[in-house]
Amino acid sequence: MREMAKMLNIAISTYAGYESGDREPNLNVITQLAKFYGVSVDYLVLGKSGNDMSLEFDLKAALQKQQVMFDGVPLSEEDRRKVEDVLTGLFWEALRRKQDRSKE
Repeated sequence: MREMAKMLNIAISTYAGYESGDREPNLNVITQLAKFYGVSVDYLVLGKSGNDMSLEFDLKAALQKQQVMFDGVPLSEEDRRKVEDVLTGLFWEALRRKQDRSKE
């Protein structure tokens, strides 16, 4: 506990408060802890990687770029919509399977 508090540049009592749940760390401390443990801030705060929604957002953002290409060939607007529809369907199917597995 002492070493971690020193690394975070906080008092031992502050760190003890984090561990006991009496105190909540600020974003700077959470970020340092995430780096130290090699996990995402989402994982520390939410207990999950956060990739489910960020994957959808990143794919949508990439498809909105003006020069989306496949194998060096620019996609038409219609092709981009089709790709987005397919990826959206795959995303929701994977999420459903993941939720079904967690219920078992």
